Amino acid sequence: FFFVYDYDGKNLVSPRQTQLIGKNWSGLDDSRGTPIVDELIRIARSGAGYHEYLWPKPSSGEEAEMITYVTSFPSWRWAVGTGVFIDDVLASTAAARADVEARVRQTYLYIAMITIAALLTVFLSGMLINVRERRLADAKLKDLTQRVFDAQEEERGRRSEEHTSELQ
Repeated sequence: FFFVYDYDGKNLVSPRQTQLIGKNWSGLDDSRGTPIVDELIRIARSGAGYHEYLWPKPSSGEEAEMITYVTSFPSWRWAVGTGVFIDDVLASTAAARADVEARVRQTYLYIAMITIAALLTVFLSGMLINVRERRLADAKLKDLTQRVFDAQEEERGRRSEEHTSELQ
């Protein structure tokens, strides 16, 4: 929302509400009784500042809370300002917040998936190492057991030969 009023209250520029142009709006109050144009001119003449009031939204025609910043061009005797509808700002902020929250949730999901994948990788690597080590240990145990059996057989054979030699 952009506007220009002369110090007498005549609207010189109002791009979104052209029906206001060329008319004197001095004395205009909103539905709560808040002075609008006279207060804008007073603020502009005192330097610059903000003013909050109800104003019909061009998109809906319904009154909505507006905050306006106004300054002056003293040599031209103009009050120049711009304003925003607070509900539009709140809606934009809510949409931005919802977008950020959705991105944060998505980021948490990605982090969770990466964490789970990393944990599974570590677990599976540990299992593979454990299985491999167990197979190596089993093979060594089997080899050792075979050596013990071979040694026992060798010992039996030697004793048998000794016993046979003693008998003869």
